[in-house]
Amino acid sequence: MATVNQIIRLLLIIRKIKSQRPAYPTLRQVIQYVKEDFEIRGIQSGLSDRSFQKDIENIRTQFGIDIVYCQQNQGYRIEQNYEALLNIEQILEPFEIFNALHGHTELSEYVKTEPYQPAGTHYLSKLIYAIKNTLRINITYMKFGTLEPTVRTLHPYLIRQFRRRWYVVGRLESTSEFKTFGLDRILDLEIGKEQFFKDPHFSYDMKFKNSFGIYASDEGEIEDVELSFSEFDGNYIKSSPLHHSQRILKDDESGLRIALKLKITDDFIMELLSLSSSLAVVKPAWLKQKMVDVYDGAMARNSEYTEQNY
Repeated sequence: MATVNQIIRLLLIIRKIKSQRPAYPTLRQVIQYVKEDFEIRGIQSGLSDRSFQKDIENIRTQFGIDIVYCQQNQGYRIEQNYEALLNIEQILEPFEIFNALHGHTELSEYVKTEPYQPAGTHYLSKLIYAIKNTLRINITYMKFGTLEPTVRTLHPYLIRQFRRRWYVVGRLESTSEFKTFGLDRILDLEIGKEQFFKDPHFSYDMKFKNSFGIYASDEGEIEDVELSFSEFDGNYIKSSPLHHSQRILKDDESGLRIALKLKITDDFIMELLSLSSSLAVVKPAWLKQKMVDVYDGAMARNSEYTEQNY
């Protein structure tokens, strides 16, 4: 089993080559990068020519990422694997936090964090096991807006992350509907002994293709959406697209206009409201009116608010 230091070394190799600074780092540059990082972390071991070749093979088998040597450029590059690279970022962030903070005392002097809210990640191992072995699960679930939890029997298909929250997507045994459940709202999870039949036609990509966030209902119309933002806010929208269908229609000093094609849900409207500082809905007309109604309601509530109202 790989040690913590070995895992750190693998992740550092990926990070250095993935950064493309330089575009094709040489073996010497990768080794130096790992050496300097290890020195900062207080780790004595390093990376050798021999261990590097073994690490490349481990990266391929453990993370599904191929690192190849480019003879023409005399350096290393990562074979394009978009999904694997996205997954590796999910690993890098918490691992970096853990290793940066591990072993230090009196962190409150120089590290300030937000109050921690459990995200239900302690259920991940159980869920992965159940999904791989097609086992039914029973979850005790506290839905937002309810006072009492309910017990659901679920056929788990996949785990999904969105906006730093984790979800399990599966088919309810009682209704055969596909539903999404937040791990942070699961109070208890039990893995059953009976297997379920997994629908061979289920496709994650097709299920969420026209959805925003965790919403994946088969109901609702797919619509063309156009949005406009200021030049400043547009930079954020370009760096973090709202949806995979996002296309840039105009991008200049007057602002950014984008086009999307998706189902307009409450989750999507909530996301738009969080971008209200410079957002203008171009189309569809009903969405524009919906946003105006929300703004009008907010103005009315705030103008009429007194402490006696609440």
